[in-house]
Amino acid sequence: MMTLTAYASRRGVSPKAVSKAVAAGRLTTSVVRDQHGAPKIADPDLADREWEANTRARVEYVAPAPSPGTGAVVGGRGGVSNDLGAGAADPTPNHSTQSPELAAYYAHRSARESEAARHARLQADLAELTLAERRGEMIPIAQARRDVMERYATVKTRLLGVPRLVAQRFPHLAAELVPVLDELLRESLEELASGGSAE
Repeated sequence: MMTLTAYASRRGVSPKAVSKAVAAGRLTTSVVRDQHGAPKIADPDLADREWEANTRARVEYVAPAPSPGTGAVVGGRGGVSNDLGAGAADPTPNHSTQSPELAAYYAHRSARESEAARHARLQADLAELTLAERRGEMIPIAQARRDVMERYATVKTRLLGVPRLVAQRFPHLAAELVPVLDELLRESLEELASGGSAE
């Protein structure tokens, strides 16, 4: 078995990072417990595979060049240290050496952001439609169809009453004119109802 400190040295990370990976469940199958309940790495190769699969990709940093006269020397990944033990310098991401895992992470993040933007647009559209409906600018299709049918029925009743009005005003022509007028109106209404056009 390998201690977490030894495995951290193998991976080039801090022992604290390995402990966090174990606690977070990123290292599970490769981890066993000794007689005192302390975690140990039973299979370093399996642990490597678990680490790569479960640890979120991070940007690899390249330390900036040391300033002249500071005696700075390149330290571990993610920063520099000088011979006086000063703090790390501001790291700069090196996008030219992205790993496949990092590229996949950026692609996944981009997809999440696109989906979030699409969801926001849909929410805005829905809010706009709801507001238009409340203002009376839009009505449901069923209600619109019902209103049209009611108006059509009113128009039909009025038109079919025209021959009767003609007969009242021109009684001497009623016998000849009213039957013809009634027939023509009914034919026109039937064609309009069937989607045709009256000639």
